[in-house]
Amino acid sequence: MTSETLIDHTVHPEASEGARLLKCGEIAESEKVVRLGIAPAPVCTGRKPLCISTFLSKKTRYFIEFSMTNNNVHVVQIYVFTRVMILSMFLYGLLTFGFDVLPATLPLFIGFSLWVWLEQKDMARDASTKLPLRFHAQRQAMLLSRTLSNRPIPKRPSPIGTDKSMFMLVLAYLLLGSSGTLLLGFLDGQFLFMTFENGTSFDENRTFFVILTIEFMVGLIPAYLLIKPWRQYFADKKGVVVSEELLSVPWESVAVEYQSTSLISLTTATNMQFLSFSVPDPKDANNSIAAISLPVHSKEEAFSLYEFIRQYMDEYKDNDGKDSAALADIAVAEPEYNRAGYKRFLQRRWEKNPVSYGLWRVWYWISLRYLSHFMMEYHQDVMPIKVQARADVIAWSSELPKDEWQTSSDALKALNQEVEALYALGHQWESEPVQTLLAKHRQSE
Repeated sequence: MTSETLIDHTVHPEASEGARLLKCGEIAESEKVVRLGIAPAPVCTGRKPLCISTFLSKKTRYFIEFSMTNNNVHVVQIYVFTRVMILSMFLYGLLTFGFDVLPATLPLFIGFSLWVWLEQKDMARDASTKLPLRFHAQRQAMLLSRTLSNRPIPKRPSPIGTDKSMFMLVLAYLLLGSSGTLLLGFLDGQFLFMTFENGTSFDENRTFFVILTIEFMVGLIPAYLLIKPWRQYFADKKGVVVSEELLSVPWESVAVEYQSTSLISLTTATNMQFLSFSVPDPKDANNSIAAISLPVHSKEEAFSLYEFIRQYMDEYKDNDGKDSAALADIAVAEPEYNRAGYKRFLQRRWEKNPVSYGLWRVWYWISLRYLSHFMMEYHQDVMPIKVQARADVIAWSSELPKDEWQTSSDALKALNQEVEALYALGHQWESEPVQTLLAKHRQSE
């Protein structure tokens, strides 16, 4: 029996959370997220079609692709540098103080190393299985992937996920680290500046020894409470079979939303905005079975990006397969995140100022710039080859004969004509006449 036969086509999405999909013109607001429905019924919004070229990772004569990964080298450089520095400090403590502070330094080194390893493992898995967002104009369809499993995928515990777990982590480390370090020094006869006389240490320091032992035993309680969810996680993970299914969704069925949410922490307040594409459930069009989002900086950028995709899809056949005006003006940028981009970056630095070039090279070595480019090339160019080489991906992305080209439905074309007529009178998508027309269209469905 192969693993494919074990797959139960039951999806356990994390993003949808049972939220009802919105139709064109509908608004929903909760304590955390403001949602504005733009499609289904992908009508013209009257905005100028625009696209940030770094989003557009591939452009062919029949489909376009948007990358979901962060191409900002500086962000990855900070990520790599901070983790290497923290691991180096822990390792320095181990080598400098050695056996004396082993209970305090070794858990930090092992714990942080495991955290970094799990991060890299997740990034590699996503890069090798998740397909970027594609729009095929000849098919009039959108392609994305969703994760399937034979049973719910357990969520990995986080020691800093809640205030309680963070408190338990700090408490366990303080109790076990301090008591364990002092107990080692007690048994060895010396700890840093404290000396215990051999032969009489236990008799003269019996009370001190008992207190440290009690402290160590108490520290095992929060440590156990932290380990317990991990035991359950690994137990639930056994037997889970995971695969990636590719979903080809008709363009007119895709649910498109502009979403805005605010995140507030102790130090910062961040507003995050997205243009979200959701796949309606065939059994219930109000629910989503998969979703993917593109980050945007404003509502206007979201509308312009949507209009860029809508114009490409709707006008492809009418333009006889030629690029729309907005798409023709965009060239897929040569990636700067890989090692070749690093070499071009150094060449520009040399041409700008050869005098300071050597100092910059030294700084890039210290700040691990080359390692950052290497990691990004591995995750964005090397690992995705596996999923892009899938037979179903290649078949879907292939060119179709001209007589098989799809186009927008007559109902959508008629609705677009009515909306564009209102735009010609000076109205906008948010205007009452346009929203009234969209509401009538929703009721007629």
